[in-house]
Amino acid sequence: MARKSRKPVAADNCTSGNECVEHLIYNVGAYVRLSALDRKQKGDSIETQQAIIKAHIEQHSDLSLRETYIDNGLSGMTFVGF
Repeated sequence: MARKSRKPVAADNCTSGNECVEHLIYNVGAYVRLSALDRKQKGDSIETQQAIIKAHIEQHSDLSLRETYIDNGLSGMTFVGF
């Protein structure tokens, strides 16, 4: 017996001749952080980090941004956004 793929295939991506093209969308979360030390120096702000992540996701059709988690000067150990 032939082994079947476990990957989901979207029915609306089928072409004529019953040939389907697999197209998975990955839900992703963005985590941006600005430590207390970074606030004293000019560099990547929270907004800049978010813009970089958004631009990257827009270039990849298989990614969908679901949530942005912002850690503005808190410790990574105490962040409770998840």
